[in-house]
Amino acid sequence: MTDCADFLRSHGVLPSPQRVAVYNFLRTHPIHATVDTIFRTVRNELPSISRMTVYNTVKRLVAAGAVAEVIIEDGELRYDADMRPHGHCKCTGCGAVFDMFPPPGELPVA
Repeated sequence: MTDCADFLRSHGVLPSPQRVAVYNFLRTHPIHATVDTIFRTVRNELPSISRMTVYNTVKRLVAAGAVAEVIIEDGELRYDADMRPHGHCKCTGCGAVFDMFPPPGELPVA
């Protein structure tokens, strides 16, 4: 968890247990989670965390450049801790979102 706290500090985010837990979840679960998914998982570790705290935390992480906001379809917001340049695609069968890394020298299509 110290890694997460140091990382948050390096992005100007004061590390609280809630912020560290949310960022750690995103860092260790590259599933492009929604706020609800993050909330349901993190509350197992921090039962007192609220959905609003998770929402405010991801917004703060996005503003700090620590996490990317990913819009897949119909305004559904997901969050990605992998800040390398890449695109995303969603499987029409299972609904999972996957990273697509461009060949070297090419930028991903927005």
